[in-house]
Amino acid sequence: MTNLILIPLIVPVIMGAVLVFFSKNERIQKVISAVTMLAMLIGSILLFSEVLTNGTVVIHLGDWQAPYGIPLVADLLSAFMLLVSAIIGTVSLYYAFKTIRPERSRYFFYPFFFFLLTGINGSFLTGDLFNLFVFFEVMLISSYILMVHGSSKFQLRETFKYFVINMFASMLFLAGVAYIYATTGTLNFAHLGVRVAELGQDGLLNVIAVLFIVIFGVKGAIFPLYFWLPRLIRGLLQPSPPYLVVY
Repeated sequence: MTNLILIPLIVPVIMGAVLVFFSKNERIQKVISAVTMLAMLIGSILLFSEVLTNGTVVIHLGDWQAPYGIPLVADLLSAFMLLVSAIIGTVSLYYAFKTIRPERSRYFFYPFFFFLLTGINGSFLTGDLFNLFVFFEVMLISSYILMVHGSSKFQLRETFKYFVINMFASMLFLAGVAYIYATTGTLNFAHLGVRVAELGQDGLLNVIAVLFIVIFGVKGAIFPLYFWLPRLIRGLLQPSPPYLVVY
């Protein structure tokens, strides 16, 4: 049953790639997307049930053990967040079926929707700080495409701002990863807890902690670092103009 932890990652990335080849056929895209999303929802329910019954599920990709391998960890919180992500994703997808215009769906809306879910699910499951960075970037790249989808002047302008701000935050993220590895010698979350306890909460670790608070505050639009979000949301909620192809 531990392989259930792979479903939220493997299914959306594979089906997102498959949907690229059917980008001009809206009906096939909808059928594949609906089936894939239901499979992800069922997989998330089964994984949550497994964690609830038997405790934390851990898998090491490539059979490399921590702290050298890439661990995927599903504890009760991450399994619950995966379930929430699957529910919201399902509702959003079925809403998109009724609202997105055919001329937009032909320009890779559905593939990037699943790539976005891959990044979100990976961020919940990873047990390694560097892979958290990787999954965050997968999620962000997909979000850039989805937010600019429609190509109105406002979307292009505000998405560019969002892109620049998140690129700056990603640079800080990568610097923070480098600093914490140089300080502790590991990026594995479980091992980090041990190493931080051994080193003590010294000044350098406090600075790194503040750096990560700023990074996630900017990326997550947490008060008071949400300055880029209100105008972007207002623009995205406005009725969109006729579609203009910019790809």
